[in-house]
Amino acid sequence: MKILIVEDDPIKLEALETFLGEPHSGLEISKKLSYNSGLDAILSNEYDLLILDMALQTYEPNNSERAGISKIYGGKEIVMQMRLNGVSTPTLVITQFDTFGEEGNIKTLKELDEELQMIAPSNYMGSIYFNIQSTSWHEELSKILNSKGWL
Repeated sequence: MKILIVEDDPIKLEALETFLGEPHSGLEISKKLSYNSGLDAILSNEYDLLILDMALQTYEPNNSERAGISKIYGGKEIVMQMRLNGVSTPTLVITQFDTFGEEGNIKTLKELDEELQMIAPSNYMGSIYFNIQSTSWHEELSKILNSKGWL
């Protein structure tokens, strides 16, 4: 099974790779660290699963520094581009934020989850709230992957 993880936070990325890599042999995990590199990868390659962050930097980090600007809804934009380009890769959002946006235009994770379900009902699988201090995201991710027969 080929999985693409698009994540710009190194701690979260490592936690996801460790969780998916250690107990689950046979998974081929690719990673991209920005909106642009993630979008390019998902539009030009075939994956069995996309694990996507919501807030992403626009470009890959350079010399250990963040590059580009933050796209608050970068994950949502990738899902929209996938739909426009006919990419139906099953997609799961894993984010460490429960609200997004700026004052006057704040959306909850639940609201974004509902929007993404409307944008891509055939391939959007839902969202998981990530907290490095908890293992509940492990359980939620395992439940989803097992329900699809992927683990």
